Amino acid sequence: MSAKHVNEFEVLYHQGNDYYFDGQYEHAIETFNKVIEMNPQSKWAYDRRGSAYKSLKRYDQALQDYNRALELDPTFDNAYRNRAHVYRKNGFPHAAIADFERAKQYSRDDRTHKKIDKWIAELKEQMD
Repeated sequence: MSAKHVNEFEVLYHQGNDYYFDGQYEHAIETFNKVIEMNPQSKWAYDRRGSAYKSLKRYDQALQDYNRALELDPTFDNAYRNRAHVYRKNGFPHAAIADFERAKQYSRDDRTHKKIDKWIAELKEQMD
């Protein structure tokens, strides 16, 4: 990407994040569509668009985006964690646990590890 495209990409990506964090999920999706068009290798754009879909309960589309992010980077802990939440919400505890464990394996953040341990414990408790 040229310097101009990098700047446009960054501006759009941040705009998409702003829409997402403001709860304007449809606008976020539209913006991340443009980001992905500009850079189809952006694992972060797929992950964030997947989260917007997840927030709208469009789980199939969210899973597609998380899967694509993981194709681009099989060590992307954020996508594993987000995909695990979709599995958890849709009654697939074993798949959720597997993804949470992978997320923990690739994450370097102790706070994230503690959250993941909590989510795994909750899922195991529900399965008993």
